[in-house]
Amino acid sequence: MDFTWGYFLIVLVASVTSLPNDVFRIPYSDDNLHIYALPMGEGESTVIQCPGGDIILVDMGSSGNGWTKDRVYQFLLHQLERVKTVIISNTSPEHYNYIPTVLRTVSGLQQIVIGGRSEYYEADRDFSSWLEVNNKKVNFLNSGEPCITDCDISTISCGDEAAGVQLNVLGSNLAQNHSNSGVILQLVSQEFKLLLPGDFTGHDMEELIIYEWNLVGFSLSSSHFKLSKHGSADRANGESFLLAISPNYAFSSNAYPNNYDGWDPDCDIVWRLLNLQSIRKSKYVDSYSCGDSNDHKPVRYNNWPYEIHSTSVDQYLGKLIRINVNTTDPINSKTSPQIFYVSHE
Repeated sequence: MDFTWGYFLIVLVASVTSLPNDVFRIPYSDDNLHIYALPMGEGESTVIQCPGGDIILVDMGSSGNGWTKDRVYQFLLHQLERVKTVIISNTSPEHYNYIPTVLRTVSGLQQIVIGGRSEYYEADRDFSSWLEVNNKKVNFLNSGEPCITDCDISTISCGDEAAGVQLNVLGSNLAQNHSNSGVILQLVSQEFKLLLPGDFTGHDMEELIIYEWNLVGFSLSSSHFKLSKHGSADRANGESFLLAISPNYAFSSNAYPNNYDGWDPDCDIVWRLLNLQSIRKSKYVDSYSCGDSNDHKPVRYNNWPYEIHSTSVDQYLGKLIRINVNTTDPINSKTSPQIFYVSHE
């Protein structure tokens, strides 16, 4: 049985395999906050354009079926020198293997914040060489040791202080392995909050971070949420974790193979999100359909003829997700955070 809907703000985006001549590039900066979730296929990348123009890159890599290195470079081309901070949220190569190429000419980097231990990255010679060149700017978060409320970096600046935007580190290295060696972030601008959990996995770890932050009176509640672990249902995005976040908007920009011969995002995530009272309903660009709960099927895009799976993922043209945030009056209905596809992708 298929269930179809077209009026909710859950954004799930597949991969990109072709590039039109009229490519979209990141616009020049203004005084507002802009976030771009790049369609990296089997990978991750979120670009945060801070008020005033400085850029924070959270991950940049892919192992296939998404934007190429050249496409990412073209997207950032006119703003590359505004990249000031790079954050690697996970030790898997699809989170960082584009960086040495795309940022090879960037001279204005100020800090590189990395989750996990240094030895996890030694096998990638290109990335190791890039780290060596930039060694004075590198900080392995909390020296690779677990942290939640006591990480050695708690806040990363985003624009000048007057803009009131900050990127908070909520945890890192919660298990001494590759899966949970990354960084969990929350971007805050007044009422706007975006949770970026990277590849945070393990329902026991989700319960732990909820418990630890509750002890100090902090809520994980966030208006916007980028799905963890590429939208995986079996190891991430548990019901209690989603309830603690209670997002108004949830999105993904990946097409990633999972353990059920399909691709994430998983339909079970859609059902979990739809069960949250916090998810807002609104007319949207595309509609999506899924089968019954617990079927572990990939999300299907109704206006495209193929489901996402290993033999037809190349049929997809993914779309860049852009979030605009007015930093002066985010709760006014005319200037509240907007999330939408860039149409000419």
